[in-house]
Amino acid sequence: MNPNRVPEWVRALAYEHGDNNPVFIMIKSITISDLNHQQQNRLLIPSRYAANLIAMLSEHEKDAANLLQPTARRNVPSTSRAQGRNHGGLDVCVYPQNRFISYLMLTRWDASGSIVIKGKDYSWLLSCSYLRENDEVELWGFRKGEERKLCFALVKKAH
Repeated sequence: MNPNRVPEWVRALAYEHGDNNPVFIMIKSITISDLNHQQQNRLLIPSRYAANLIAMLSEHEKDAANLLQPTARRNVPSTSRAQGRNHGGLDVCVYPQNRFISYLMLTRWDASGSIVIKGKDYSWLLSCSYLRENDEVELWGFRKGEERKLCFALVKKAH
């Protein structure tokens, strides 16, 4: 994978929204936990790619996504870590190649410190992107419109 080679549909999508410079965020193989929208309900961004993502965020966006804390808060009382707790986060849009938009959130989980993209539309994203375990995907970031809203393009690589 060459992160300098932006997929043509990603370049066109970003351009349509006023951005001429999509940014490579990550490449990964989809895991079972990425597909488990009933429990995990998230796309994990591997820690080795965190710097790619953080570099394109403003301080306000880092704060909204809970990324200003340098480490996980593993000693959070178990009552605070109740399943389904609202982690807050930064509103983002995610587009698979068919361009069916998903409105999600970028956040960091307290217990693990993992950066994730999650939210109510996550099952919709899984449906329209036809992801399966071990599919290789790339994530590219770009900015949308005058408000410069953070968006992502999720690229499913051909086998």
